[in-house]
Amino acid sequence: MMRIMMISGLLLLAACANQSSVQRDYLAQRDNCQDMAERDIHRYIHPQAMMTDKDRNAQLVTLFSDCMFLQGWTVATPSREKPAGALSGSGM
Repeated sequence: MMRIMMISGLLLLAACANQSSVQRDYLAQRDNCQDMAERDIHRYIHPQAMMTDKDRNAQLVTLFSDCMFLQGWTVATPSREKPAGALSGSGM
């Protein structure tokens, strides 16, 4: 009985370690994609556009989502029309 409990405990620890690794990878890629979106947003917005904060944030979400997709992750994004002043495509 003790042996079964020890084996079960080791299996649970291994599963937790694997989950922690996945979470670490996700967080690292999430941070990289957030940085990229914020750093590169000017490349996807027409300089003369009068974008609202909401439109700018929608473009940031699109850039972030595209980056995460390229890393193998799927993140939820609200469906919206292309923001006014946004250039076509995200270029990813």
